[in-house]
Parts: sequence; structure tokens; C-alpha cells
Amino acid sequence: MDRSAAGLNAPRRCGLPRRLGCLAYDLLVLAAVLMLASLPAVLANRGALRPGLIGYQLYLAALAAGYYIGFWARGQTPGMRAWHVRLSALDGAPLAPDGRWRRLAIRWLAGGLDLALLGAGWWWSLAHPQRLTLADRLSGTRLVVDHPWRDNSR
Repeated sequence: MDRSAAGLNAPRRCGLPRRLGCLAYDLLVLAAVLMLASLPAVLANRGALRPGLIGYQLYLAALAAGYYIGFWARGQTPGMRAWHVRLSALDGAPLAPDGRWRRLAIRWLAGGLDLALLGAGWWWSLAHPQRLTLADRLSGTRLVVDHPWRDNSR
């Protein structure tokens, strides 16, 4: 099998099992962050929060958005780092600073929409030739496998 140097160093597409691994890891970290961030509100309400507090729900949503968008701006969330995945533009290049925040906000909102649709965009990735999800397509980004032991500079 003939494999060119360019083919060896080309980023591999991230499949659904690896995406789910990243998501599971990040949800554990995010749950811990949200619990710590909720501590002042729980203490202020003597251990009980009434359901339906819209301000509190918006606060948690803003923290979740900040978690993902902040880490994506650096290229990887903790879960992506553990699973050797990084975020890039659709062409495989790092995200350019111009328009990066808009792309990342769109990715986060599309990911929320995808969860509301019971993962329809993720299931779609199984049939897509480039394994792109709804969030990938709408934001112009994609996840690629990033092997730290491989020299990608050549």
C-alpha cells in the first residue's frame, strides 16, 4: 500500500465514537464546573432552588457556552485533548482570528439544536462522506484526530 508523506500527515476525520467520548468527558467536567458555580445560589437559598428560575438557568447556559467557546478558541476542550481531537476550519487549517468567535457561537448553538433534535445531526454524520455533523456544517468547522506523537510539520 503506497502512502505518501502528505497522506500520512493529513488530519484524520473524527468519527462518531470518538465524538461521543469527547462529549462524555466534557460533560463530566462541565457538570463539576456548574455545580461549583451553583454553590453560591444554593447557599443563598438555604439549600433549595425553586424550579423555573429563568435567571439561574440563563446563568448556567452562559457558563456552558463560555466553557465550550472558550476552550474551542484554544483548539481543544479537556475531552478533546484526552481523545486527541482538535477543532479546525473545514479545510483543515487552524481557525483564523477573524470571525472565529462568530463561528464558535454558531457551533455551540447548533450543538444545542442538535441535542434538542435527539442527536439528528450526529446521526447524519454516519452517512456524510466527510463525517460532518450539523454543527460542523453550520459553523464551517470540523473535528479532526490529532495524534501528538506524529510530526505534522512536514
